[in-house]
Amino acid sequence: MITFLDKIRLFLYPFIIFLAAGSLFFAIYLLDFSVVPKFILLPIPIYILTISINLAFTYKSKIRSIYILIEKNKLDLKKNSFQDYMKAPCGRQVVKISLNKINKAYCYNLLKKEFPIEIFNYKKTTTKFVFYKEGEIESIFSVKSD
Repeated sequence: MITFLDKIRLFLYPFIIFLAAGSLFFAIYLLDFSVVPKFILLPIPIYILTISINLAFTYKSKIRSIYILIEKNKLDLKKNSFQDYMKAPCGRQVVKISLNKINKAYCYNLLKKEFPIEIFNYKKTTTKFVFYKEGEIESIFSVKSD
């Protein structure tokens, strides 16, 4: 159901951050910093690289989240189910892919207006970015029998 291009799309932001870390690393060693020694600046690209790696390791969780969003919104669109994902760029990719799979890609602009991005206001919000783990799909969609 999820195509190869969709999987590549999920790696877009980790790849951009990885390129930024690599560019910063080479800029530190190619440019002449006479005021600050180079080894003092080295932790900055390493930190950015760890952010990229951590974001790339959320790949399986994002795939599961896409399947959950598809199942929740097959019949009718529930805007609140997209709320947490719309607050970060990587979560917006999850929303775009899931809306494309249920043929409601036109709803993305409505969600974009309703849930603005909060990447720069992260300290002011209490939102935690959570991707579903293995086993939670069954527990969410299981029906209790009496």
